[in-house]
This record gives sequence, structure tokens and C-alpha cells, in this order.
Amino acid sequence: MSGPRLAAVLIVRDEAARLPGCLASLVGVVDEVVVHDTGSVDGTVQLARAAGAVVHEGYWDDDFARARNVGLALASAPWVLVLDADERVGADPAPDLAALHDLLATTTADVLTVAVRNVCPEELGGSYRHPGPRLLRRDGVRYTGRVHEQPVPVSGRAPVGCPAGILTLDHLGYADVEEVRAKARRNAALAQAELSRLDAAPAGQALARVLLDLGRSLVVVGRTDEAAAAFERVRGQFPGSRRAVEATDALARLRLAQGFDEAALELAEELRRAGTDGRYCDWLRAQGLAQLGGVEEALELLRGVDVLRDSSGRELDVALAVEMRALVAALAGHLDEAATSLAGAMLQGRARGRGPLLLDLCRDRTAARVAALLAEHEHAGLAGAVRWETVVTELAGCRAPGPEAARALALAAGPPAAPGLAGSCAAPAVPMHRA
Repeated sequence: MSGPRLAAVLIVRDEAARLPGCLASLVGVVDEVVVHDTGSVDGTVQLARAAGAVVHEGYWDDDFARARNVGLALASAPWVLVLDADERVGADPAPDLAALHDLLATTTADVLTVAVRNVCPEELGGSYRHPGPRLLRRDGVRYTGRVHEQPVPVSGRAPVGCPAGILTLDHLGYADVEEVRAKARRNAALAQAELSRLDAAPAGQALARVLLDLGRSLVVVGRTDEAAAAFERVRGQFPGSRRAVEATDALARLRLAQGFDEAALELAEELRRAGTDGRYCDWLRAQGLAQLGGVEEALELLRGVDVLRDSSGRELDVALAVEMRALVAALAGHLDEAATSLAGAMLQGRARGRGPLLLDLCRDRTAARVAALLAEHEHAGLAGAVRWETVVTELAGCRAPGPEAARALALAAGPPAAPGLAGSCAAPAVPMHRA
């Protein structure tokens, strides 16, 4: 195939368990694989070499940017795809290699962002997508930042997005809660060390980035007051900057979790004025309003939320908003809407533990009616096979009529369109969840 050659570049340490899956996903996508090992003792080096990768055995000094730059220097291809062992080239959709090579041959950019799908547990906010700077012109960038490192184009040209459907990455490293917290503790320590160094120099955007990274890591490990102080410092020292907007966003989410709902409402409006997607701001406001008792106003906002894109361009799982709509609708007494919304959220990946609530909302419905409610969403294309099976499994473990509804779903071949949810249900006790 014509076009520039492409190398995959990884920095790893003790990744023997996850590296094979990453390398397998790269077959046919890249022309070479470069692995910069920073001190593995578990067989990672031998595994990478056996797979045909170019392996460099280096060292770790708590500096991600330095390690990334070493990896770039080891590659021979003009373009590199940067990823980690816990990431995979996405298979749904499969990469469009012809379009990818055409893009690399014609673009004038030095950095191309790629859609990264992050698999994250619900207790840490759920999965989300974000554009990551992963396709780099090897001689045109240098990484900066000891933690949460970023590639900086030497030319100063702005990054360009890789068009949808050409290439995606799946990041699995957030799937384990304890692993995420361990990484956050490590990142907080690295950010604190870098902050001490930067505090001795004139303030600049590097300081804003480190403060933001520090705050986010502190949230994950539960040091919320320190996290809030870091976010407020970014807002105070760098007003009007992109980092200040992101700090406002992080602070709004944190204040909602802490129960400071009125403060969160004000922060959501600051985000709106700064140009953040209005639907995301509505989602934040709806959470605060619902906690303050304004359930009807919150429900009206949630009805218009079909995308959740935060201030940094990350696309959160919209099922978060769909499920919240179900909970708020139930609190407002709109039980038909609550059941319909919850069914949609379950089929968008939030099925675990939601079966009993769905059955409460549908307590006067037969198993066939419950199955038909879910089938209506399936016909709308909301659920893939895996999510459909997850819902079946969830209902199968619930009280009646859950098992019967699960059997109806599992056996149905082209389930019928759902009938209306006519009739009344008694309102269940639905606790509000804080984001």
C-alpha cells in the first residue's frame, strides 16, 4: 500500500499480561512496533521480541515525557501511533487502512487526534470517549510533562482530528477500580513533585496543566478538599484560559458529589458562558436542581440531552443522562417516562443492578410487556448483541417477572414492537445518585 510507513510506539513495564492483546491488534495496521521497556521483570521484554517488536531496554525516572521521546527516537517510520499496553486498535469499526495512509500522506499537521474509548467502572464515572493526540509526525513533535505528558508540535501547527471511521483506540486500563486508584496515587505524587519545581519559576501554562492533573488525581484517591483547592488555584491564576475552563468543569463535578449543589449550578453557568456544550451544562444543572428539589425543571433539561461532551472534548456515555432522566422522572411521578428511559439506559450499557428498579417501575406489567419495552429500544438500534445479553442476564437474576421477561428476550427472533405503557404504577422509592 502506498503512503508513508507507520510505526507503533509503546513505553511499558511489567505488561506481560496485557501486551499480547495490544500487539495482536496492531497486526496489519502498522509496519513496525517499537517497545521502550523501562525495567520489566515479568517477561515483557522477551514476549515483545518474540512478537517481532524492536525492543529497547531503558530505565524509569518518573518522567513520562522523557520516556515517550526515547520511544519516538527509536522508530524509523515517519509517522508513529502512540499507545500503551492496555490499549487496542479498535475493531468496531475496523480501521480503514487505505484512508489512514491517504490521510498521513496528505495532511500538513504534525499531530492527529484519534478517538479513544475509555472503559471505566461506573463508580468512577463510567466509560467515555476523548480525542487523544496519538498519530504523530515523528520528527515534528516533542513530548513535555512528567505526568499526563503531551506532544508539542515543533512547528506550532494545531492538531487536526482524524476523521471518524478511520482509526479508533480502546483503552482498557481504567476497568479495575483499585488499579485506577493506584495510578492516581502515583500521578498525584509525580504532579506534586513537578508542582514544587514549577512554583519556583514564573507562572505559565505548564503550571496550570500540572495543577489540573494534580486535582484530578486527588479526586480519584478521595482527597477532595485538596483537589478543590488545586482547581480553584487554576481558576484564580489563569482566568479565561482553556485550563481554567477545564478546572471549572472538574470543580462542578466535584461540588455535585460533595452536595454543594448551589455552587455547582453557578459553575455550570460559567461553563456555558465559556462555550462548553449546552447539553453537558444542562446535565450538570439537572443534577443540582434535582438534589435541591426542582425535579420538573431538571427533567425538562434532561429531555434535551442526547450527547454529553465536556469542556475538554471528552464524550461521556450518554446513558449517564438517560439513567438520570429515569430517576428524576420517577421522582416527579412520570413513571411511564421513567421506565422507558431506564430501559434505554440499560441497553446502552448500564444494566448491572438496574433490573429491580425497572421491575419496580413496571410492577403492573406482564413479562411480555417488560420484554416488549426493551425490544422497542433494541429496534431503535440502541443495543448491540453484548449489551442485549447483559440485560437478559440482569433480568434473569431478578424476582418475577424478570426471569420470564429474560426468557422472552432470549428466545425472541425479531421481537415485536413494544405496546404503550398504559396504566398506572405505584411510585417506587428512588434514591438520587450523585455524579
